[in-house]
Amino acid sequence: MDLAQNNKIRFVLLGLIGIVLILNFNNCGGPSFKVAEQVDGSSSSSCRLRDGLQALSPGSVDEAVELINRIEKPVTISCLLSFLPKPLQIYAVNNQASAQPAGGPESPRVFIFNRNLIISVVPDGLAKEHVEFGEVVGPYRSIKAELKFPITSTIVTEDAFETITDGMGGTSCRGCHADAVVAPQYVSGAAFITDMVLPNASQQVPASQLQIWANNCQSNSYRCEMLKTLMIQGQAIDAYFLAAPYF
Repeated sequence: MDLAQNNKIRFVLLGLIGIVLILNFNNCGGPSFKVAEQVDGSSSSSCRLRDGLQALSPGSVDEAVELINRIEKPVTISCLLSFLPKPLQIYAVNNQASAQPAGGPESPRVFIFNRNLIISVVPDGLAKEHVEFGEVVGPYRSIKAELKFPITSTIVTEDAFETITDGMGGTSCRGCHADAVVAPQYVSGAAFITDMVLPNASQQVPASQLQIWANNCQSNSYRCEMLKTLMIQGQAIDAYFLAAPYF
């Protein structure tokens, strides 16, 4: 056979080998479709956006509620976090003397910064079902809100303020967050702007440590799910604590 015929046979053989490899890869459960499913949410099949809707990057309490309403119910904390832009910007702290206390040294309170919104969660402990929100509106000033998860139906923004409004012109957070004034951003009158309290830097838990715990988590516990959502799916990295608005 001449050179042209040899090259033609070689090309056909390479093509057949390529087809076989692709078929074998797909039949072995390769990651091509799994990755696509996780781009918009968590690895859970129940964590997905409602038909025809897109995720948004929340910078306020109102926008956080809007994002929750765009997700199929029920919405878990891990599911909500999975829709935030990555890498997550975090500041973790082992503060067990908070209204949202850390669940211990290995389950710190984790602040997530997204635009002018601070979202705080804990992987374990008494407050693990609660998400706190702080909408930063000025230097060391923010609007506080809170929601309990899972969320099973459509909510309104006022729901996020209701649980911490004390009925006396302020919030139940007044013990730590002073100087409450009505937030003009929310016409219901249920939202208040209060002082921020910065975490104790000596209690910070670095993202590198959280990454180790997430990598070593072998159980299906709530704590492991949260750590993996933050550190593996969310690719979280350390950030400075947001104490003034970005705009």
